[in-house]
Amino acid sequence: MSAMNRVSRWGVAIALASLMVPGTAGAADQTGGTRAAGVSQEPGENVVVGSLAARFDDTLRGAGVVAEGASFSGRGDGVPNTSAAITIAGIPAGATVQRALLYWMIFAGSDTTAIVNGTPVTGVQVGVAGDVCWGTPLTPTFRADVTSLVSGNGTYTVAGLPSSLSGVDPDTNGVALVVVYQDPASGIVRRVLIRDGAISSSGGNGFVRVSLTCGSPGATPMK
Repeated sequence: MSAMNRVSRWGVAIALASLMVPGTAGAADQTGGTRAAGVSQEPGENVVVGSLAARFDDTLRGAGVVAEGASFSGRGDGVPNTSAAITIAGIPAGATVQRALLYWMIFAGSDTTAIVNGTPVTGVQVGVAGDVCWGTPLTPTFRADVTSLVSGNGTYTVAGLPSSLSGVDPDTNGVALVVVYQDPASGIVRRVLIRDGAISSSGGNGFVRVSLTCGSPGATPMK
């Protein structure tokens, strides 16, 4: 399958999730399932900096994905932010959280730690975008596994990340929470695939083409 995401020159941290019935034909990777993601542009389109990579691939009963985000940027809000609240409200009754991933993108910095509802978490860098119109050539994106801190629907407060008005000091462009849920009692089985990373575009309101190739599930799910 393929998807097209609109991005601005600010750049975006991307987690693309797809739900599908297991067994779609495709070329195999080292575990037997296709897990490819590509970013490209056609002639005349804006230049794209960044990439996506496979992060999660599992087949679950009653599976689904909920994703929400919040601004953390002092430059964007005009006020330094000490925290940002993310509200998750789309998990159905009876479902449980299988995986929860927190993402953040930093301008002029590389902060790998954040705080979720008072608990420190450590992230890993999952991608680097280009200049987001502030004179910094690289803009890294980080991901932390916060499954143990996300129990279901509710408000999750993220803190401990930089927020600045200066346009020079580190500033968090935004934070996002991606939650994969499952319902073992459901009669529907779905395969959940997540590809994440960072992408920036050379022009405002440009289209970035993102292609996902989803083959048969691998022998060992990516978790």
